[in-house]
Formats: sequence, structure tokens, C-alpha cells
Amino acid sequence: EEGLPGGDGPSELRSPGAEGAQRPATDDGPPKKRRKTYSDEQRRLVVQAAIRGGRGEWVPLANSLNINLETAKKWVNKTYNGQDVCHDRRHDKETHVGRHSKHEDWMDDFITNFIHFNSTATLEETMVRVNLEMTRRILEKHDLLCVEPGDLYSSSDALTAAMADAPAEVQEEYNRSKIKSTSTMRTYEDGLCLTRKHVVKEKTTMNSETGRKNRLAWTEEVAPLLMDARFFFVFVDEMPFYLSMTRSHGRAPRGKRAVEKVPPASNFSYRSQVAMAANPDCGIIHGQCNPPTKILKFTKSGKRTKTWRPSWDKEAFFNFMDNVAVQLLGEKFQDKIKGKVVVFVVDGAPEHGSENTLPASVGKLVSVAKLKAFLKSENGDLKITTMASNSPQLNLCEYYNRTLRSLANKGRHEEGNARRLLTDASRGHVVETRVDVLTSIVKAAIEEVIKRGSQSRSAVRMREFYKKVIEEQGYLDMHMPM
Repeated sequence: EEGLPGGDGPSELRSPGAEGAQRPATDDGPPKKRRKTYSDEQRRLVVQAAIRGGRGEWVPLANSLNINLETAKKWVNKTYNGQDVCHDRRHDKETHVGRHSKHEDWMDDFITNFIHFNSTATLEETMVRVNLEMTRRILEKHDLLCVEPGDLYSSSDALTAAMADAPAEVQEEYNRSKIKSTSTMRTYEDGLCLTRKHVVKEKTTMNSETGRKNRLAWTEEVAPLLMDARFFFVFVDEMPFYLSMTRSHGRAPRGKRAVEKVPPASNFSYRSQVAMAANPDCGIIHGQCNPPTKILKFTKSGKRTKTWRPSWDKEAFFNFMDNVAVQLLGEKFQDKIKGKVVVFVVDGAPEHGSENTLPASVGKLVSVAKLKAFLKSENGDLKITTMASNSPQLNLCEYYNRTLRSLANKGRHEEGNARRLLTDASRGHVVETRVDVLTSIVKAAIEEVIKRGSQSRSAVRMREFYKKVIEEQGYLDMHMPM
């Protein structure tokens, strides 16, 4: 109890979510509570909050993350005592080191570094690279060839040829040491907690010199304002939903694929675009679904036909921004923006227009003009900024997008919706019915996200990325989870 100044008794520290599920009763005694598990990320967030703001910050954060306060208090106390509560104990098992193991000390760092930059590498590709590094080390040890570690791949032919011409005892040493089985490689990777997961794509321009410079300049300008109570930030973003959307993971018997039926509608024209505006403290301010529209089209032969096209364009974007201004002027948000500077944060999507003309174009909208006049009368102001490109972690809407997609997928798999998406539709109205079903699913998901309110963890995580980008001089690491 000494680690926390002014600590309260255990009865005052119980959170509503502390009462977990119970295990069945046994002959040994009454049922026991099922023990909760928490990720290293949750532990790290609580510890950082305690270091940053003490009890007044870590207790509300633990409650928002549904973490038992007694457990969180133990983490904080251990941190104050110099112990590491975020350490992954699997690193201590050393399951890959056996009596006759070929494992060497340098392999851990080498494999981890290789996987960091080659996350999709197969076990065989990793094994080849490890054996190549082993060749380099053995040849260097016997002064037969010296190659810099960074030139390993480009010098592979030279290394292989040098080993082929090496004395018999050197070749014998290599044959004893090299890894010959991918199962050995799998054991090494499992011991280093290198697990398989969904791949996140990173554009080559994301961390280019120009991209980092622009991101750093924008982040340094915005980061201090995010912590300033005089500013009210409104992050804006759009995300597509398709008729063929489904969950990315499923279950199936060993040796079988997990298969799910989807409508034959991979055409890009069936896209429904969702626009979202979010604030760190208030959550979703406004969400709007823009389903595709059906238009008449004439073929080259003069035959009339119907087709679909996305409805999200520049006009739809301006309409959305006008609706966001209407929401801010409403009873729910008006008191919260009085006397503040409202900052709209948008990205550089083509529908938004030029970065130079965007503020003037949005400012001409009727409701936006009213919003600006209201703010001016209350000693506030309205500003619009275009965020740095290729910076998804710096946009709050990206965090709510995950919740929205999860809810939409849940609605899509409800029995009635799934049946209507796949079969139930009269002839000539199949696509129209499916688009209507998708629209209703997405709108229901938007309403649920708005109803849930602010995701405090998302706001905390986003601010951490702002801080990290400044520390790394504009570099944004896509390996870091959102």
C-alpha cells in the first residue's frame, strides 16, 4: 500500500467489472472466480498513466479499460518498486535451447531483426537467411572472407562459393552448425514470441524523407493543441463498406479451410462510403452512410441499362461537413464548444479538394458559416487543417472505424440479414435489396457507436502516437498496434 500516496481500502477500489465469471463448484469448496488476463499493452497504459499523473489518472483509465483496480494497483506498486510488470515471461522459457541444440546467442537478435523487416518471410526463407549469416560468421572466424552484415543478401553467391572452396574442417564445422529443418526454425520463432498475424500494408512513401518531414511539422503543430482545453478537435475520415464484407478469421477442422459465402458483388461500384466525425472527449459527433446510387446508362448500341456507382464525391463531402456543423450547434455540443477554437482535421482525399481551397470552400457552407459566427461571438474561432498523408494512427476516426467494422460484421452475420444478403430478393431487385440491407446494417452500427460514447483508450493511444512521431523525427512505425 505504500507505493500509492493516499491509497484507499480494497472496498473502494473495486471496479464494476471486477466480478468475473465463476468456475463450477467442486468438492474442495465454493466456486472460484475465473481469473482475468490482461495484455501487455493494457499494463503499459496503466503504468504510464500512473507515472504521468498519479492516482488521479491511472484509476479512471483502469476503469475505462475494465481492469480490476486491485490488479492495476499491484502493477503500479511494482512499478514504483522498480519491477517490470510488462515483461513477457515467454522470453524466459528458452524452449529452443536443448542439450544438443544448434542455437547460438546471436540468433535471437538476428531472427527478430530479420522478421521485423520481413514479416511475411516463410520458415524456409528465414532458415536460409540464418544459415547465410552462419556462413558469414564461420568464414570470418577463419579469416577466409569478410562481409559486412548489411551486405549479407547481395553477397550470398560469394559466401556460398567461399564456403565451397573452404578447407574440409571449415565445411565440417558449418555442416554441424547449420539448421536443416523448418521445424527447428519454428521452435526458435515460437521461443521469441514471433507469432503469425494479420499483415498491415505500409506504403513505400509513408516514411520517405519528404513524408517524415511533413508529418513531423504537422504533428509538432497539432500535438500541443490536443492537450489545450481551449481547442475542440473534430477528426474527419471516410471508410468503405462492401457487399462482400466478412470477418477475416474463422474456424474449421484441421486440414480444412474456413469458408463463408458472400454475395457475388466484388464490383467497386457497390461500395457504401461511411463518413465520420469524432472528438477525443465526446466520441462520435456525426456519422453518415452514403450508399451507391442507381443510374440509367446507354450502351453503344443505344440500349438502356441500369448501373450502380458510388455516391461519395465532393458534393457529398461538403454536405457531410454541413451536417457536422449542425450537430455542433445542437443542444448536445453547443455548451462544450463555447469560447473554444473548433479545429476540423481532414485528410487529403480527392473528394476534399485542394488543401489551399478547402478552408474557403467549407467556410461557405450555410451551417459552417453559422457555426463560425457563433464561435466568434463567444470569443472562439473555427479552423480547418489537412493532416499529414499516410498517417492513420494520428486520425482518431481510424480507432472508431475498428469498432464500427466489428459491429457491422456482427449485424451482417445475424440470421435475417445474412439470408437477405445471399438469397431473399425478387428477380430484378437483387442488387438493390442487398445494397439496402448493407445500408441498414451500417447505419445501425453507426448508431451503436454513437450511443457508446467516447473511447478513452483510443484518445490516449492516439496522443501516444503523436508523442512517438515527434520523438522519432516524423517516423511512424506501422508495427505499433493502434
